[in-house]
Amino acid sequence: MDEATRARVFEPFFTTKPVGVGTGLGLASAYAIVTDHGGSITCKSQPGSGACFEIELPAAGVPRDITAPRKAHADTTPSAGHETILVVDDEPLVRRVLRALLEDAGYVVSEASHGVEALEELARDQPRIDLAVIDRSMPEMSGEEVLVQMAARYPTVPVLFLSGNPGATAPNAQVLSVLAKPLDTNTFLRVVREALDARRGCS
Repeated sequence: MDEATRARVFEPFFTTKPVGVGTGLGLASAYAIVTDHGGSITCKSQPGSGACFEIELPAAGVPRDITAPRKAHADTTPSAGHETILVVDDEPLVRRVLRALLEDAGYVVSEASHGVEALEELARDQPRIDLAVIDRSMPEMSGEEVLVQMAARYPTVPVLFLSGNPGATAPNAQVLSVLAKPLDTNTFLRVVREALDARRGCS
């Protein structure tokens, strides 16, 4: 890999494979798993020479310092925050990766695996949730169906939609942005920060 590719290798949804072939979640998932266990993972590679991944994990019996911040995916990550974000996606791998990405940036993350669970989470913790990131296409209850319920019950919670359709548009004003998959890490974090700042400016 060249330096530019190596710098992004752990980013969620980043892939050098053709559209529809790779998800860009494999190495991002590995990063999330390793850092969740208090370790670190690095990549060394040069064009034509393959790649070497090194993983360091704490020794067994050594307590993990859960207060220590994890290394961010890139030095150019947008400014961090402290707010609570609800991530709603039916794919466990996507939730894991987005959680790791947001927690790296300083946010507190709640998860829901489907629309009904998202509404239950909002009912339980709505005053604490500052932003909802919702996959538009989910079984049982789609993101748009979740949004209808949110508009009636939680109209002040801003929403970011994730969509596999690059041309998707926001269904209503509560959706501040629609992000097309695959996601660019810095773009995702920047839009999250902008949505939270916009909410604060309106409150």
